[in-house]
Parts: sequence; structure tokens; C-alpha cells
Amino acid sequence: MREEAEAGLTLLGLVGMLDPPRPEVSESVRAVRRAGIRIVMVTGDHPLTAEAVARRVGIVRQSAPTVVTGSELDTLDDGALDALLGQPAELLLCGVSPEHKMRVVAAL
Repeated sequence: MREEAEAGLTLLGLVGMLDPPRPEVSESVRAVRRAGIRIVMVTGDHPLTAEAVARRVGIVRQSAPTVVTGSELDTLDDGALDALLGQPAELLLCGVSPEHKMRVVAAL
């Protein structure tokens, strides 16, 4: 059945989308760093997208930031979440839901 549904198709084109960060974000990130504030990125974006954006604006500067997905957050108890948020490494929480975001904010 699947073979029949995918037979005789012609690729007509590809579509790309770009939603760049606002120009002032990079300077804001620098100002926050100068103030000694640690940045934790919490986003619904795919981990690869989140890391690319974080690098572009200066949130990520290391070669291997800590990247945790929403499904991985679901496996963490409160103590493990506290330990994750307390580590000094650059931290990207990606593919998270609004409920995950509220949990992270409450833990912070």
C-alpha cells in the first residue's frame, strides 16, 4: 500500500524559512555576561536549531554545551533538575513544553 502511495511523485521544489534573532540580542547577551549573570536557554526549538541560534547570539561559546530535551527533563526528579540547573556548563533546554518551562522557572 505504501509503495503505491509513494509512486509516480515529482519533486516540484523546496522551501526554506529563516527567522533570525533581532540584531540587539547579541549585545544584550554580552551585557548580561558582563554583569555576571548565567544564561540558560529554554526553548521549544529542536536542539540543533537552538544550538545554532545560541551560538549566533553568543549564548553558547564552548564546543559542547549541555543540551537536554523536554523528554529528558521528564525523566528527572526535582533533585536531578536542581543538579542540572546548578552546573556551571552552558545549558540549552530544547524541545520543551510550556509545562517544562514553568518547572524550570520554579526550580531556578
